[in-house]
Amino acid sequence: TPGGESGQHADDPNMTAPGAAGPLAHFDTPDIVRRNTATKDVLALFLPELIGRLGLRTAVDVGTGFGYFSRYAHELGLQVEGLDVRPENVEEARRRHPDISFAVADVEETVPMQRGPYDVVLCLGVLHHLENPLKALRNLTSLTAHLLIVEAMATPFPREVLTLYDEVEAQHQGVRYLGL
Repeated sequence: TPGGESGQHADDPNMTAPGAAGPLAHFDTPDIVRRNTATKDVLALFLPELIGRLGLRTAVDVGTGFGYFSRYAHELGLQVEGLDVRPENVEEARRRHPDISFAVADVEETVPMQRGPYDVVLCLGVLHHLENPLKALRNLTSLTAHLLIVEAMATPFPREVLTLYDEVEAQHQGVRYLGL
C-alpha cells in the first residue's frame, strides 16, 4: 500500500510514523485507518449535501480520538469542536489539527456536556465502549440543533440484544472498562 506496510501515507500529518509504538498508536493501525476511511466514505454520501441544503455551520465530534472526523467536518466548511474523555487523545488531536478546537469531556456526564447546541453532532465508534450509552444518547441529543449522526457496533443476531461486557483495560477502550 502507499506509504509502506502500515497502510499510511508518509506525508499524512494525521498519522504517526510507521512503526510508532505505544498506546496512542492504536488509532493509526491499518485496521482503524480502514474503518475510519470507510465511515468517512459513508458520511460523504449524504453529509456534504445536507450541510448545503440545511445551511449547517457548526459541529462537534464526540469521542474524537485524534480528530480524524473533526478534520473531515472542518474540510466540509463546518466550525468544529472535538471532544474526548482522554486528555492524551485531546493533546494529540491538538497537535495534529492546530486549527480545530478540542476539549476534554465525558459524554456520559451531564455537566461537561452542557455545550452547544451544534448543527451537527458526530458520535462515531463510541457507544459500544460506554457503560451507560442511553445517558450518552440523551446528552448527545441535548447537544444537537439539527443533525445527530451516531455509529454503533452491530453484530448479526436474529433478535435485538444488548450485552454488557468487561473491556480490556487499554487506552483505546472506554474509561470505565465496561462496554455494551
